[in-house]
Amino acid sequence: MKPRLFEAIVLVLFLAVCTYQLFIPPLIGIADNGDFERMRIPNGISRMPTEATDQRFNYYVSKFAIVPQPNVGIYYYHSSTHVFVAMARWLNVHGISDRVFDVRVLAAVYLICFLAGIELILIFSRPWVFRWRLLLAASLLIMFTDTACTAYFSSFYSEPTALVALLILVGCSLLVMGARAGWIGLVAYFATAAVLVTAKPMYVPFAALFAPFGVYLTRFMTTKTRYRWSVPMAGALVILAISYQLITPNWLKLKASYIAIFSVLLEQSPDRAGDLKALQLNPEWIRYVGTTPYDKDGPVETDPKFRAEFLERVHTLTIPRFLIAHPRHFYHVASEVAPLMVQTLPDYAGFYEESSGKPARSKPAAYWSSVRARLFPSRLWMLIAYFLTGAIAFFLALLKRVSELMRGLLFLYTLLVGFSAILFVVPVFTMASIDTRYAATFAAAFDLALITVAGMAISIFSQHKKLR
Repeated sequence: MKPRLFEAIVLVLFLAVCTYQLFIPPLIGIADNGDFERMRIPNGISRMPTEATDQRFNYYVSKFAIVPQPNVGIYYYHSSTHVFVAMARWLNVHGISDRVFDVRVLAAVYLICFLAGIELILIFSRPWVFRWRLLLAASLLIMFTDTACTAYFSSFYSEPTALVALLILVGCSLLVMGARAGWIGLVAYFATAAVLVTAKPMYVPFAALFAPFGVYLTRFMTTKTRYRWSVPMAGALVILAISYQLITPNWLKLKASYIAIFSVLLEQSPDRAGDLKALQLNPEWIRYVGTTPYDKDGPVETDPKFRAEFLERVHTLTIPRFLIAHPRHFYHVASEVAPLMVQTLPDYAGFYEESSGKPARSKPAAYWSSVRARLFPSRLWMLIAYFLTGAIAFFLALLKRVSELMRGLLFLYTLLVGFSAILFVVPVFTMASIDTRYAATFAAAFDLALITVAGMAISIFSQHKKLR
């Protein structure tokens, strides 16, 4: 079968499955946990009939009102996800309705980018024999049409931004390594990395992976001035990440730290007064143990003096320093978070509309997620073993006898494992817990790592066959 015809058939299959899931009733999406307003409100998208209408947790909602875009001032939540939401709003206003926003338009925007990422990976595989291309396509289809992945396209979370950006970034990397993209692929790589890093503050550390890997990719280019351009692009990515972290709103940092301290660490502590002192916090705050920053009568919502003092006392390193100094707390938190890394269907969220007649918080069948959870149960020791494979791959890539393409794939595997490790470590050190929706991005990186291993195996097999 001709390569382009094969790719067209695969993309049509992806489109058919995703269309059935996202656009044909009963629709599949994911319910709001309260975070949707960060993307909705600045882009002039409101709940119907009013913002006072509670639409959280139980059911997915597909229709919203289009209203004038307000000036949210210092409460503006910066994110590259605004680009996707703004584009969807524009398309909705000019092509469907200027009164009612259909979240399926946003899903369509994400789906186009998603298919682009799949196509880039398929283009890289063109030199492979048909059976290996078929295996790759089947793996991508099974893994990335899982409803635990595609349901996020019909939401205002930043996870779908990360999902599609990661696919495109991996695709660009492979094309540069396969000498099929050149400067266009490298520029697209850094641009996509910028989108991913700025999707939400917890993604900022990814710049430490993407920047050096982008410079490494220039080894596959023949032009003499390649480092003259790749190094500045890598530097710009790091500067962008740091700048983005600096404009993270204080209310977001406050809520994350409050959850870690009062909802998790002190709540589970046998010596609350002692741990409160170790954290160098006001001893009177022990009365807040067990509360959340979302409690309407809590100090975060009602006491400006508390907010100011809390932000003065609690800094970026406060919780990491405490956990490292208290290994038992650290181990307990890490052990609690680890199993949640494969729970890709959050318990708190419904995935169907109320009109579907399904019970509140109903979940669709997510076959690959179920298989993944059984084959790779995310216990802490298994996560550590997985992270160690990334270190092993890195050192193998440094061996001189390794071919350049194999070295690139080993470094790509290292990047994906490092990506997964950051997704695990950052919530531990910021919230001492994790929102299970973060697992969707972790799972995508894990699946791509599996595919990369398969690609390396195919490459070794093909080389061995040629030698014979």
